[in-house]
Amino acid sequence: MKKLLYTLLAVSIIVSACKEDTPLPAPNSNNSALAIGDTHQGGIIFYLDGNGGGLIAAPDDLDGTYEWGCFLTQVEDGGNLTQIGSGYQNTLDIINQQCSTEFGGVPAAQAAKDAQINGFNDWYLPSRDELYQMYLKIGQGGLDSNNNIGDFGNTEYWSSSESNFSNTWIVSFSVGLTESISKNSFSTKVRAIRSF
Repeated sequence: MKKLLYTLLAVSIIVSACKEDTPLPAPNSNNSALAIGDTHQGGIIFYLDGNGGGLIAAPDDLDGTYEWGCFLTQVEDGGNLTQIGSGYQNTLDIINQQCSTEFGGVPAAQAAKDAQINGFNDWYLPSRDELYQMYLKIGQGGLDSNNNIGDFGNTEYWSSSESNFSNTWIVSFSVGLTESISKNSFSTKVRAIRSF
């Protein structure tokens, strides 16, 4: 009986020693090799935060043009942040204001929030600085192989950043200019973004 146990033990040691070890993937290894311009989670990466996350632009503009909304109304609780990472909160602030447009269409922030693109439904209107990063990284300001891989038009795009009572920030993708313009009586393009 002892011989049988020793034999089984020896065989099991030999078999386990011959088994090839498969290393486990590193945490967040899916995101470690991502780069600006990569297609990922429904769109094109235009910003990486250094911690495995970042921002993705929708692959196309939303159909048509949109008014910014909040005609003759300032967004009372926010909507004026400009930095990277603030577009989502601005979008919620604008929607919570229940703004209308001058001509009765869907406001730009609501159109971005309602977007269903490539299986994702968590899109929003970018802040001014997020939108400018899009221009610099995957728009007409992109370098080398990333130059306008986002297929942006030579036109203005709305940001979610209100600059004052009657104006909001846009980015002109034809020249890379950020400008505070009237949010009333004006329609332009929307490119939704999402975070990962």
